[in-house]
Amino acid sequence: MDPELTSLVIVHAYNEERIISKVIKDIKNNFEIADIVVVNDGSTDKTADNAREKIIQKFSVDNMVEETVRIFESAITRKKE
Repeated sequence: MDPELTSLVIVHAYNEERIISKVIKDIKNNFEIADIVVVNDGSTDKTADNAREKIIQKFSVDNMVEETVRIFESAITRKKE
């Protein structure tokens, strides 16, 4: 993969505590450089906790929209360069 190119992977999750860690691990293994956004859609299980263990950057629901926009803008800017 060209080091100048990156991928943005958005994972929608609802009550996926059993598999979310594997999903994130598989994304990391298949994309050398990827920004990963996990959208936890009000899960009542430990989906959010399990996702947090696998992702370094953590964002609260309060700034999720702003952060998602920032990631999209960053990916578009890198692609244009």
